[in-house]
Amino acid sequence: MAGTYSRVVEASSITGGVSNCIELPIPARGTLDRLILKQTAGTGVDFDYTVYNRKGACPTGNDLHVNAGTVTLIDNNSGATQLTITHDQFEPYGYKLEVGDQLYVKGTSRDWYNIVHTITSVDNAGGTLITTSGVDYSLGGTGGYWQDNEPQVFPRHDPTMHLVTTENTGTAGNASAHFDMNRVYENDDNQDVTKRTQATALWLDLQPAGSASDLEFEIAYTVNIEFIF
Repeated sequence: MAGTYSRVVEASSITGGVSNCIELPIPARGTLDRLILKQTAGTGVDFDYTVYNRKGACPTGNDLHVNAGTVTLIDNNSGATQLTITHDQFEPYGYKLEVGDQLYVKGTSRDWYNIVHTITSVDNAGGTLITTSGVDYSLGGTGGYWQDNEPQVFPRHDPTMHLVTTENTGTAGNASAHFDMNRVYENDDNQDVTKRTQATALWLDLQPAGSASDLEFEIAYTVNIEFIF
């Protein structure tokens, strides 16, 4: 038996000039048929957007059910790369990073640090200052995201492997509307190793032009689904 699912999602606190990763609650598998984006508040801007089936594919998204956080500073520790980080996701709960852990880093201000790092020392009690191997220190950097390099259930892949739609654009003051898309998808988010339940979402990477903050958008979508009894 077939059916449809439609929803409108409101996205607030959107910032121009950067990637904004927005969750689209949706059945775990189906066919994306309709997708409409329109800015509803803030300085009018053009925008680009891409849809993925995995949160970690977004430039500013980390995978679900992994150790993950942000990189706030990249510094020098006797010629080695030292990262100052936040630890915002814990897998399992309460886990602290240890020597030998491998971290995948992306989105820093220096491209050459956006690689897999191996922790060689944990330099403070909170575990938020770590020294790594993988690339020697050369210049300081800021920003970025980190996560476990090897999620326990579904391995990490290149973001292009998780594309549902790409190369979509919108212009200031206008809706960007797509109909009859016929894009088959299945959620590929990493799963909880104990529950193994599939996430019910797609992920929209929204990149408005300019540098304005506090922009608001609405995203409407419809999917076709098959009910299996």
